[in-house]
Amino acid sequence: MTIPTAAELVILLRQRGIVPTGLHLVLCRNKAGKVDAFDDMAVWMRGDAEIAHAARCTTDPGKGPRMDPKNPKGCAVWAEGQVIDGLGFGKHHGDYECWVPVKPIPVLRYDSLTDATGTPSTSMTTQVHRASATHESTVVAGWSEGCAVYANPADFGVALRLAKASGQRAFTVTLVGR
Repeated sequence: MTIPTAAELVILLRQRGIVPTGLHLVLCRNKAGKVDAFDDMAVWMRGDAEIAHAARCTTDPGKGPRMDPKNPKGCAVWAEGQVIDGLGFGKHHGDYECWVPVKPIPVLRYDSLTDATGTPSTSMTTQVHRASATHESTVVAGWSEGCAVYANPADFGVALRLAKASGQRAFTVTLVGR
């Protein structure tokens, strides 16, 4: 997936009635995406005019978690939509800093890889974090059980520093398909 321009993102957001302010995260899901691929984009924008940072990510769980969900309700997949001030700073499994929900995140729950419909739900555990701490990952596998996950730890670090420098405590998150 190519990095969308600020103008393209503004059109996508406005078509959905969304006019964001401040530093916010737009997760762009590749509608033609493949299982276990980092083929989506995490785009940090300032208002609706400037892309501050963009990087490859996944907004889908890996094949393993989809085939055998740990959660009895099914594996979470981010649903399209927006949560205003929905993310804040927290820890991924108590290990390193990432973004965690401060409001429920809309998800679809799938009970298997072949489940094509999903059940609407919300999640307070769906995070935005990185895959490996040492290298760029090429296969999602177990890195995501429903979180948005950066492929490259350097990109994740840039985004985290950007968010910290903004002085904001909460960040609006929007997932759009393209």
